[in-house]
Amino acid sequence: MWSEYSYHPVFPDADPDVQLLPDYTKVSLAPWSSVPCAVAIRDCVELNGALCRFAPRSLLKNVLARYAVLERISRRLRHAGHCR
Repeated sequence: MWSEYSYHPVFPDADPDVQLLPDYTKVSLAPWSSVPCAVAIRDCVELNGALCRFAPRSLLKNVLARYAVLERISRRLRHAGHCR
């Protein structure tokens, strides 16, 4: 489900350039709410569905993916060194 845009004059509905897509794996109850209320973290996505490159959560996902690649390469190199 896509989130709705606000009627804010700086970000009008008539000119959207990104959408916020909820990450349902990160939904949690809001501990500060006196009535049951859930909070969902959202990914900022371009209209074509790609993650927005400058959104903080997208940047973090990109960095973590790069570290995962480096870790796999490092493991392979360590393993290759032990096999000689």
